[in-house]
Amino acid sequence: MFAQNLIKKIISAAKLGDDDLATIQILPYLFKPVNIKIPKKTANEDNQKTVKYCMRKPSKLEQASAVIVNITNSNDIKTTHEQKVNRAFINNLTVQLYIAIVGNIEDASSVLNYYTVIDNIYYKLETPIKALNICFKSFHALNLNYPPEAEQV
Repeated sequence: MFAQNLIKKIISAAKLGDDDLATIQILPYLFKPVNIKIPKKTANEDNQKTVKYCMRKPSKLEQASAVIVNITNSNDIKTTHEQKVNRAFINNLTVQLYIAIVGNIEDASSVLNYYTVIDNIYYKLETPIKALNICFKSFHALNLNYPPEAEQV
């Protein structure tokens, strides 16, 4: 149902930019999730730290939320970021750049705001294409790794 609504928005957008937003939202769902290696640090009897790896396969929703986060209320943007940081910390990972879309996506009259989130800094941008563009270019300019959940996206 979700994908069908996005495809309808791509084909017949209600307002300017809806087709771009729907295309960006559907992009992570086009790829099949792959197994990711999560490091687990352990100490042995000699107090030497060793790193073991655990394999995990993220869901398509986890894969999509690693790249794009939809937030209905602008007051929840920092809370959502803290949740992403806590989830990453539990899995011994780091939070990478992502796009935050703030507003009710289902309501055509709703005003949407687009952010590229880098660390704890929220860069507000005019369109979803600009948010994706800045996010992608920042990965390369800052020499960062893509989020493990969405590396193939």
